Amino acid sequence: MIPIESQLRQHVDLKMPGQIVETEILPANKGSLSHPFIRIVNTIPRLNGRQLKHIPDSELKQWGRGADEIWLMGIMKRSPVSKEDALNWKDQYLSAVPDLSDDQVIGSAFAPASWKPDSRVASSEEELKQQVERLHRMGKRVITDVVPNHVAPDNELVTEENILAGMFLYKTDAPLPTERFHKFVGESGKTYYLPWGNDEWRDTVQLNLANNAYQTALKNHVSNLVRLGFDGARFDMAMLPTPQIFLKKWGHLLSSEDRASLENQIKEENSGSVAHQFWYDIINQAKKTAKTHGKDFIAIAESYEEYGQNGNLLKQGFDRVYAHSRYKHVQKLFRIEGEPTPYLTDWIDRHSSEFSHQATYSSNHDEQPVIREFGMRDHEGYRFDKNNPYHVSRGVRTARAVTSLMALLPSAFIFDDLARDGYYGEKEPVQISILPKNNFIDQSSFYDLIYSIKKSNLFQKGKFSVPSLKISGHDIGHSHGEIIPLQYENEAETAVVVINAKDRLGVCQVPVPPDAQAVGVLDIQQQKWLDPQVIDTLRLHGDGYFVKLEPNGVQMIYFLKTTASSPKNDRLN
Repeated sequence: MIPIESQLRQHVDLKMPGQIVETEILPANKGSLSHPFIRIVNTIPRLNGRQLKHIPDSELKQWGRGADEIWLMGIMKRSPVSKEDALNWKDQYLSAVPDLSDDQVIGSAFAPASWKPDSRVASSEEELKQQVERLHRMGKRVITDVVPNHVAPDNELVTEENILAGMFLYKTDAPLPTERFHKFVGESGKTYYLPWGNDEWRDTVQLNLANNAYQTALKNHVSNLVRLGFDGARFDMAMLPTPQIFLKKWGHLLSSEDRASLENQIKEENSGSVAHQFWYDIINQAKKTAKTHGKDFIAIAESYEEYGQNGNLLKQGFDRVYAHSRYKHVQKLFRIEGEPTPYLTDWIDRHSSEFSHQATYSSNHDEQPVIREFGMRDHEGYRFDKNNPYHVSRGVRTARAVTSLMALLPSAFIFDDLARDGYYGEKEPVQISILPKNNFIDQSSFYDLIYSIKKSNLFQKGKFSVPSLKISGHDIGHSHGEIIPLQYENEAETAVVVINAKDRLGVCQVPVPPDAQAVGVLDIQQQKWLDPQVIDTLRLHGDGYFVKLEPNGVQMIYFLKTTASSPKNDRLN
C-alpha cells in the first residue's frame, strides 16, 4: 500500500495538475468507493449542440475527471410548455448568459415531457445505453435524475385515461383565481384542473403518489434506467412522497381511499414497518434488477432533514440522503463573522457514524456557485460583486476551505462541474441549453488535489475521528477556537486536516499520534508542501506541531507510524 504522502508528493511536487492519483479503483458496475466524488454534469448545455455520441473520448474523459460517479443531469425530454413558461422569466437568466436567445431557452430539467431521452442527448434509449457503456469503459459509474413528484403539463402521461385512473391529483370544478391549477380538456370534452406540483413550479402538474397505477409506472421507469446501464439515480425531492408529507400537503385533493391508505402507512411506520410505503418497492425492485445484471444500484435521496424523513428513506432502501443541514451550518459558519465553530465540530464528532449514508456538497444546482455563495460576508452588509477582484479572491479562498471540509468528511461528495471550472457568476439556470461564458477562475488543480486525497486508501478505509487540538500545550477539545480538525488513521499512517473557518489568522497545535513522526505538511489551500526544515522547527516540546493557518487556510499534517512494519522515514530530517 503506497502511503498517501508519497502519492500526493507525486501529484503536487511534480507540478502535474492533470495527473490524478488512482489507487485501488473499483471497476464500474462492481461496487463503489465508500466515499465517492459525484460530479454533476448539466448535460444539454455541456453538449453544446451535439449528442453524446458525437463527444470524442478525450472530451468525455474530461467530464469524468476528478470524479468516481458522473451525474448526467437533465437528460429526459424537455417540455414545450415548460419552455413557454421559462421564456416569461428569461430576464432572470441574463445575469448568467447576457446574450441568451429565445432558442436557447429549452424548459426546466425537472419538468419532463417524457421519461425518454431528449433528442439533444441521444436519439434513442439504445443509443443512450451505448454512451453509458462508453463511460463505464472509462472507469466511471453513471447516475441520472428521477423526478417522482410531478411532470410537465404536456407530459405523455397526462391523458384523460390516466387522470381518471387516479395517477394525477385533480378537481373538476373551476378553481378560484388565487388557486394554481392547469386546465386540461379530455377527449370526452370534460375539463379537469390539475394543481401545480408546487407553489413555485408553475410548469408542472402534481402526480398522485398514493396511486398504485402511478407507483407501478415509476417502478418500471427506474428499473428501465438500470437496464439502460445506469448505476444509480438521484431522486428529486425524495421526502415529498412519504405519507406524512404527502398527506399534509395534498390530503384535501385525495380520495377517501387514498387518505386511508396513507394513514395506514403512517401507523405501520410507527410500529416499525415501511414495507408498504412509496419508495420501498421502487428502490428494491431497481436493486434486484441491477443484481440480475451483475451490478449494484445506488439510490440517492434529495431530502432535507427539516422534513424528518431521512431515517425513513434509508429504511426504504436509499443508500444516501442529502446532508442539507450540514450545508446550512457551514454556510452560517463561513459567512457570518463570530459564528462559533464548536457546534459544527461537535456535531461532526457525534454524527460521524451516519456519514457513510450521506452526501455532502459545497455547491449544487439549487445553490449559488460556491465561490459566489461563500465570498459573501453577511456581517459586512454587502452582496458578492463579481467585478470586485477582492471579492473574487476571497471567494476562491473561502470556497476552497468549504470544499475541503465537505469533501474530506467520510461521506459521498457532490460537486457541480462549474465549481471545478471556477464559475463565480449568477446561478446557472436549468432551463437553458448553453453554459455561462464569463466569470471563471480555473479551480481544476485544486479539485484534482482534493480528489487525490479523498481517493487514497487512508481516506477511503481509514478510521475517521475528530481529534482534540491544543493551544500552547493546553487541550482545547472541541469547545473553543475557530479551527475544524478531521483525522484519518490506519495501521501505518495518520493524516490530520485542519481548516480555519474564519477570515483571520488561526493557530493551534496538532497532537502527535503515538509511535509516529510528522513527515509532511501539505498546504491544501496553496497546493504546496511546507519546507521540511520549517516543519522540524515547529515541533513544540512533544506537545504537537504548531500550525499557523492563514485566513480560511487548510493544511494536512501527515504522520508516518514508526513501527516494525512501517520503518522510520528519515528522508525529511
